[in-house]
Amino acid sequence: MGRHGADDTRKTLVAAGAVLLAATPTAQAASLLPPASGPCSLESTARATIARIEPNLDIALADGRTITLAGLDPPQGTPEHPRLAADAREKLAAWLDGREVAVRALAEKPNRFGRIPARLFAAAPNARPDTAGAEIGVAEALLDAGFARYRPDAAAHACRESLLAAEAEARTAKIGLWADPAYAILPAGDRTAFAAPAAGMVLVEGTPASLGETAARFYLNFGRARADFAITLPKRGANALEKAGIKVQDLVGKRLRVRGLLDATFGPQMELTDPDQLEFVD
Repeated sequence: MGRHGADDTRKTLVAAGAVLLAATPTAQAASLLPPASGPCSLESTARATIARIEPNLDIALADGRTITLAGLDPPQGTPEHPRLAADAREKLAAWLDGREVAVRALAEKPNRFGRIPARLFAAAPNARPDTAGAEIGVAEALLDAGFARYRPDAAAHACRESLLAAEAEARTAKIGLWADPAYAILPAGDRTAFAAPAAGMVLVEGTPASLGETAARFYLNFGRARADFAITLPKRGANALEKAGIKVQDLVGKRLRVRGLLDATFGPQMELTDPDQLEFVD
């Protein structure tokens, strides 16, 4: 199915009220359909039935397994939208509860929380019987709806581009969590933006002005050291960047978006340990 087919799928989701919060008639949806082959496709999937959706968007299967959708950071309630997390769970449950889906487990054993990272594909709500095989990525649908953010995750690395593209659609349209100021991207050059940032993963965007270095770390400084935001990079992390084709010194002067946890011990800092935390902003 081509781009128009993907747009039709998104409209179906909106009309059903099952996943997407809002969309305009001219919205340009990222394709929710998986590729024909490869690690992000329906290849190597097995059929399973959904038993229930848990509050953090983990999914209990009828066979007793519980899966977590790789690469997703579920929303939390905020002062302006205290039901944000509950709404996401309820809408996902309205779509998937009791449905047969395609599951691609990304690990043989559960993680320390008893969850198996996985890819999940399901027919769109109210899909016609003749659309069998046209299942869409559930993670992409949640991101495209603004019901989650992309979280750097080794299990999701192969599908990072499609997940980021889906997130970008919702962010541009300012739907779901992206309409909430608590989820705003923090401007790296604004000290006041870091006065009381939200807990958990945050996104920061800006242009590093200089590169500092110690025996153990690099520092990408977006302003004055220990006062303004900085990305800290262990030397071992620099090796991971170089394997991804990125040299630390080349990041100075480039507009970047980085996601992770903030540490305010020595001014607002974020440790970069995975190249997937980093995006280049045009």
